[in-house]
Amino acid sequence: MECGLAISEVKLCDGTPLATFELSGLKYMAARVAEFALYASPAHSGALNHGLAAAKLTPAIYLRRSALPAGVNPTEFGSVLAAYKTFQLWQDPLSSNRAHAVSVVLVSDVQQLALLRHNRELLEALGGEAPRLWDLEEQQAQLALDGYVDPVLDEVIDDFEQEEVQLQEEMAAYEPYVAERGDDEKMKSYTMKPLRHLQGQLDAYVVHKTKKLAFNRATSAVEDVTAESDVGAILRFMGWLKNSEGQQVISCLSMLRKVKPDVMEAYCEFLIERPVCYGSVANYMNGVYNVLTYAKQIPHQGRDSSSDNETTGEDDDTLTELTEATFNLRKQADQQAKVQKMYKPRKPNCELRCAESVSFFGRDQLARGKADSAECDSSPRDTAEEAVSREGQSSP
Repeated sequence: MECGLAISEVKLCDGTPLATFELSGLKYMAARVAEFALYASPAHSGALNHGLAAAKLTPAIYLRRSALPAGVNPTEFGSVLAAYKTFQLWQDPLSSNRAHAVSVVLVSDVQQLALLRHNRELLEALGGEAPRLWDLEEQQAQLALDGYVDPVLDEVIDDFEQEEVQLQEEMAAYEPYVAERGDDEKMKSYTMKPLRHLQGQLDAYVVHKTKKLAFNRATSAVEDVTAESDVGAILRFMGWLKNSEGQQVISCLSMLRKVKPDVMEAYCEFLIERPVCYGSVANYMNGVYNVLTYAKQIPHQGRDSSSDNETTGEDDDTLTELTEATFNLRKQADQQAKVQKMYKPRKPNCELRCAESVSFFGRDQLARGKADSAECDSSPRDTAEEAVSREGQSSP
């Protein structure tokens, strides 16, 4: 039996009703409501579509009763339409023009736009958590209005900003190791095939990393092959999570906020046991770190007891710890790779060639050749004058 959706509704300070609902395991809201809350557009202006495209986020989905996407039944569509009509009535109680179709957008993407536009009220109303740096900057601004300066507060803000810049610079300086033959093949069976929404996010990540200029990226653009290597690294990790840790399939990058930091260490230990060389482990950790850093820019969705996929404010700290753990493990694997490389033969086939020369020439001849060489090395060498004299005597 088909059931209607559970609609969660909150209101902004101006009374704007924000209704959110879950479709196919993801949280959505009406696109027109999001546009009004973000841009204060009295009518549909396309500002939301432009914002989603500029930030490389998922486009809005158009719903109408005659052509519903897979996973959305007519009863659920009716609930979504009713929630949207509530917004229409609030906006214009006298209007007789009522919608028969509605476009919906991911709540996580609206949170991302609210974050980019510094819209704290909307971000928190949708269950997001404002960055701590915002609080510090607001305190700094209020003190400035009152004619005061807090050197300690200024220093804390500078530390926040400088720490992020230093971390990005250190990661940008990382030189990936040459891929070891066979390491990727060993992990091929663990690579997860992403679902549609996750694939869209990963495609957006590739665009984000490769575009020449990006206001929310601290490092230079990379080549397509580098960004796609990062995608491969995170999909290997997700596949291992599902197969080895028994976790549910990750369908959205925001779900990485629930992964505990020690899980990344267990993943590295698994890689070493495969065995995968430390250089490849460092490369994998570097790729995972890059994607985790990108995932931190996607605000989490608020607590919703009806869904196990939702994340909470506490998960922000978990994602930060996971990112730091990945960074630490990358550095440690990098150090081990350098040690491993130090003891690796420069010419792997050297011993084979020596063995072949012994069997071809005979051990006695090889030993005699070594003795002759040693005798030559032990005999005194001519000085420059003696060499010239001998050359003059030998000439006609």
